[in-house]
Order: sequence, then C-alpha cells, then structure tokens
Amino acid sequence: MNIFVNGLEASVSTTRLGQILTELGYDNMVLVTAVNGNFVSTEKRDEFAIKDSDKIEVLAPMQGG
Repeated sequence: MNIFVNGLEASVSTTRLGQILTELGYDNMVLVTAVNGNFVSTEKRDEFAIKDSDKIEVLAPMQGG
C-alpha cells in the first residue's frame, strides 16, 4: 500500500497506524500523529485503519526556548 508520511511517499505492508509507525522505525518514540489532517491519539493508533494514499504526519516534540 502506498501512503504519504510527512509529505514523502512510502510503501507499507500493513494497514494499522501503530503497525505502520513500527514498520517505518518510529517505535518507542514520543510522537504526535495526524492522518489526513486529523489528530490520532496514542491510544487509538493500534486500531486506526489507514487506506491507500492517506497522508500521515508524524511530529516529535522539541524542547527549547
């Protein structure tokens, strides 16, 4: 399945957001995620279904000031 992650096309073999994050190397990281512009909480990622061509945004919080 082809999706877009942070604007870049990616090919993945699974359809659940949590599994996709693991497949792409984002496991065990503190992240904020959105699919097609809608926030997806950490608790919902494992059940959240992704479809072909969906746009996923993955953001890591940064410290600074």
